Amino acid sequence: MLKSHFRTPKPPVRFFAALLLWGLCKVLPAAPTTELSEDQVLVVWNSARADSSAVWDCYHEVRPGVHGLDLADPNLLPGTIDYPTFKNRLRNPIRAHLSAQGLETQVVVLVLTKGIPHRIQDLNSGNVGDNPGASFTSWQQGTASFASVDSELTLLWHDLDAGENGAAMDSAADNRVINPYYNVSSPIAGFDRERVADSKHFESLSNRWRMRWSRNGSVSDAGEMYLTARLDGNSVAAVREMIYRCQLAHYDPQKDFLIQDKHQNGTYDNSGYQAAQNLMSPHWPSTLYEDTNLFVIGQSGAPASGTTSTTRFSGQVAAWAGYGGNHAGGPWTGFISTFEGQLCLGAIYNGFESYNARKFGGVGGFSDHGQLSDWIDAGGTLGVGNVWEPLSDAAPRNEVLWEHYFLAGRSWVEAAWSSVRYLSWQTLVLGDPLTRYTEDEPLQVSLSSTGSLSETGGELAWVEVAVSQPPAEDLAVPLEWSGADLEQDFTVLGATSSEVLIPAGEMSASIQLVALADEAIEGEEILAVSVPSSARYVAPENSAEIGIEDRPFAQWLLSQSLTTVDGDPDGDGLTNLVEYALGDDPHAPNAGPEVRDEGGPAFFFTKNPMATDLSVRAEFSSDLQNWQTMEPEGVGGEFRLRGEGPQGYFRLRVELD
Repeated sequence: MLKSHFRTPKPPVRFFAALLLWGLCKVLPAAPTTELSEDQVLVVWNSARADSSAVWDCYHEVRPGVHGLDLADPNLLPGTIDYPTFKNRLRNPIRAHLSAQGLETQVVVLVLTKGIPHRIQDLNSGNVGDNPGASFTSWQQGTASFASVDSELTLLWHDLDAGENGAAMDSAADNRVINPYYNVSSPIAGFDRERVADSKHFESLSNRWRMRWSRNGSVSDAGEMYLTARLDGNSVAAVREMIYRCQLAHYDPQKDFLIQDKHQNGTYDNSGYQAAQNLMSPHWPSTLYEDTNLFVIGQSGAPASGTTSTTRFSGQVAAWAGYGGNHAGGPWTGFISTFEGQLCLGAIYNGFESYNARKFGGVGGFSDHGQLSDWIDAGGTLGVGNVWEPLSDAAPRNEVLWEHYFLAGRSWVEAAWSSVRYLSWQTLVLGDPLTRYTEDEPLQVSLSSTGSLSETGGELAWVEVAVSQPPAEDLAVPLEWSGADLEQDFTVLGATSSEVLIPAGEMSASIQLVALADEAIEGEEILAVSVPSSARYVAPENSAEIGIEDRPFAQWLLSQSLTTVDGDPDGDGLTNLVEYALGDDPHAPNAGPEVRDEGGPAFFFTKNPMATDLSVRAEFSSDLQNWQTMEPEGVGGEFRLRGEGPQGYFRLRVELD
C-alpha cells in the first residue's frame, strides 16, 4: 500500500543520510554571500502551446532580466514522457542553448512553465512509479529510473542513462543521486561553477550514487548542479496569480501560522516535524503542531469525511506541512480547498504524500493526496512535492526548508532544494525561484467612486484609487472597465482611460467620468471599474460601481415596451418620438395637434414636461414653401400658435438633443 511504503523508515536510508551529512561538512566551501539574480535564471517555454507562452509572457514581464528558451516544439506534450523524449526534446535543447549563449556557468536556475512535461517514465518499466509497492521493489533491486523532469534537469550535463541495460545500478539513472546541496545554507551562487558542465564520476553506494569530480577526486559540491523550479497549475489564470503572489510574499510571525499536522500513529519523523517545531517556535510565535488523530482543516467547506475527527483552524497560514491524504482516517479528498481565504501571500505547501505533484499537465489519479496545483487554486503560492512514489526517506525536510527560507534568508528555490536529499528522483519545486521571505507589508490598492451618470449629459462621477502607503516613485495603476462601453457610453475627462497615475509620495489619485449621449434602449447600466493583479501591489477584490441612466426618451420607450424611435404602434400617424414629445399614449390613437379658427388659424398642442432631452420647434407657413419658427404661447400645459393672415399651415419639428 502507498501509505505503508511512504511512512516506513528503511535502515539503509538513515545510514547513508548520515554519510551524506559527514561528507558535506568536509567539503563545504567558505563562500561569499551571493544572492541569486534574474540573469542567473533560464525560463524554458514552448510557443507551440498557448498556456506555456502565456506563463512566459507573465513571468518575463515581472522578471524582465531572466533569460528565455523557446522550445517551439508542437510534439512536446505536457504530463508524462519517456526518457528518449526527455533527452531529445528537453535536455539536449537546453544544453545546446546554454552552450550557444555562453550561459553554462552563469545560469544557476532552470524554470519550467505550464505545458512542459513533469514526469519521466522508468527506462524499463514505464509507469511503475505509480505503484507504491512495485516502486519500492524496483528501488530495492536498484533499477528505479522513473523521475521528475525537474529533478533530472538538476544534473543537466550528465548522461545519467549511459550504460543502462536493465540491470541493477548499471547507470546513474537507476535509483537516485545524493544531493550535494542538501542541508547547505550557503547561497548556491557562491560556489565555483566553472566545472558544472564537465563530466563527473558517479560512485555507487549500495542503492544510490554520489557524484565526484573524478573517480578519485573530491565529492562534488553545489557548484556542480542546477536548481529547478516550475510555474504551473490547473489554469493559466491560476499560474499568473501565483506569480504575482510570489512578488508580494509577506509573512507576519505574530499571526501567520506554521502548521505541522502529523497523526498519532505516524512515527516516521525524518521529514523533520518535531525538529522543525523545536527550531522555529523560539523565532516564530504562531506555530501549530498537531500530532494526535485529529485532522487539521481550514474554515471553508469540508473534505470528504473520513473516520478520524477533524479540527477547524481559523487563522492565517504561512506554511502547511502534514500527512495530508496519508493522514489516518481518510480519504481526505479536497482538504486543501478548506484553507481558501486563509493562505497568506507566499504560503508554502509540503505534504508528506507520494503523489502531490502528480496533477500537472492533466495527469489524474491519487486525488486523495493534496495536489500542489490545487494549493495554487486555493490561494497558495509555493510548494514542494512528488510526481512518482519517492519512498519516505526522500520527503523534503521541514526543519531544513523553514530554517533556510525563514531564518537564513535564502531564496525559495535554494531553501526548497536544500531540504531535498536526492536528485534524479521525484521532487518538484513550485513557484518563482527568486521569492524571498519578508515581513514588509505589501502595497495595498483600494477603489472608491462618487456620483452617478446620465446619458442626458452634464453629470460627472469620480473614481479614486488609493494606496496603503505612498509609493517611492510614480505608480501607474491600470484600470479595467465592464458593464458599459468606453467611448460609447462614457468617457474619461483629461486623462488616460487605461490607468491612474499616483505620484510619488502621494496616497491617492482620481479620474473624472462623464456619460455620452446614447439613443440605445438599455435601462440603467452599472459601470464597474476594477484593478487587475500586479506584482507591484495587492489589488482590491472589489470593483467601484457607477450607475449610468438612460436618457429620458429611452426610459420612456422602455416603460412603454417600445424599441424604435419612428414606430407607430397605434397607427395614428404619430411616431413614438412625437407621442413622447406631446405626452400622448403611444398605444391608443390620438388626434395630435389641433387647428382652430380664432379669426385666423390657431394651432394648439401639448408638451410632455418630462421630455427634457428633446426640442420641440413650431413653424408656420402660408404657402408650404417658406417656413418661419414661431414662439408658442403657453396656456397651462397647452401651447398655442397664431398664424399670420386668413389661412396657413403649421408643423412641429421634434428632435432629440
